Amino acid sequence: MKHLRLVAFVFFLQTIVCCNTFAQTFTTLNKGGSSRKDYYSVIPYEEFDNLMIIKVMINGKEYRFLFDTGAMVCISDSLMKELQLPEIKRLEISDSSDKKDSLSVVMLKEIQLDSLFFRDIPAMVFKENEQFTCLGIDGIIGSNLLRNSIVRFSKLERNIVITDNPKRLNLKSKKKLSQKLFLTHGQSSPYFRLEIKNKKTARVQLLFDSGSNGFFDLSLRHFNHFEKYRGSKFYDILSKTEGGSSLGVHGKENDTVQYALHTQNMKINRAVFKEVNFYSTADDNSRVGAALLKHGVVTIDYINKRFYFEPYFEKEKELAEKIQPLRLTWDKGRPVVGIVWDETLRKTISPGDIVLFINDENMENLFHCDFMKNRWNYFQGDKVTLTVRKAEGIVRTVSVMDFIMQQNNLR
Repeated sequence: MKHLRLVAFVFFLQTIVCCNTFAQTFTTLNKGGSSRKDYYSVIPYEEFDNLMIIKVMINGKEYRFLFDTGAMVCISDSLMKELQLPEIKRLEISDSSDKKDSLSVVMLKEIQLDSLFFRDIPAMVFKENEQFTCLGIDGIIGSNLLRNSIVRFSKLERNIVITDNPKRLNLKSKKKLSQKLFLTHGQSSPYFRLEIKNKKTARVQLLFDSGSNGFFDLSLRHFNHFEKYRGSKFYDILSKTEGGSSLGVHGKENDTVQYALHTQNMKINRAVFKEVNFYSTADDNSRVGAALLKHGVVTIDYINKRFYFEPYFEKEKELAEKIQPLRLTWDKGRPVVGIVWDETLRKTISPGDIVLFINDENMENLFHCDFMKNRWNYFQGDKVTLTVRKAEGIVRTVSVMDFIMQQNNLR
């Protein structure tokens, strides 16, 4: 997260569901696949704020899909209607903010990624919302389709390689750069372990989630567990507040206790990141997101259950990225304050305050997509003022950059 992150733009679909919520003939989404052997395909992607969007073919027609290792395969409800797919089952799922809803499951008879054909793939049907509309996507490629493949992500080459032959990627010579991978039963979501080290070292099992644009988020479940075992030795708590800014498939997350955290070292395989600032997440799972690809090549070997990270740096990488004093988000058709990290700023601005102006720009009639595309530009320059309307109707204006410039230990 090199930029001042004002919105957590997360497209992670968590479906680790108890088996009794599935139909008896549908105990897993891990069905179907490719009949080819020794395949190798290089798929270019379009990038939107670290997220990867690829082109796929269904029934001879081209569509845009998000490539999301933290999800199962999904399609929009409009695509379901276009393809005239019958509902097989309805399942309750949780999104990245742990909000739950019941969605349909359909069967994709065939979906083409470059030269690869995958057949009889179960897919969830999501309700189209503003986040997906802004990306212009028709669906999601998830881990239940990828589970019999090896997937390599390269940001420098701007492509994704999918193969079933580890020799094609010379993985044998890179084994020292790897660790064991864990796959979930329901949809083969990939989990690995990293270390965080302050005064003491802790290991975290977490998801590699290419559908999250961030770097590292610690789940409140893990945070609470660490707090029982001298959590202050594993990280420093920079700020504690209450709010919510992440956007999942079911909308904005509910307000909850949030933490901004810092650790001196974070280790992924042999790569060491120093001075890492990170956040808590209401999701039940900790995660590393697509921002990791800025620092190296990631390979997920679903077949042999290995997670590879080949860093672009030699030994260590210092991040030391600042935490801005608040996060904005989108709720009920308008920009609002999501989280306020700075304690002094909380006396003026609160989560849920409606954003009226950023500097002289009127935000009241702003389209959601314009907000998402331009959110980094709003907080540039030496002076940025934010005007909000509070719940009681009071309008307040504050110079946000005054607080940002005071943050020596926060990114």
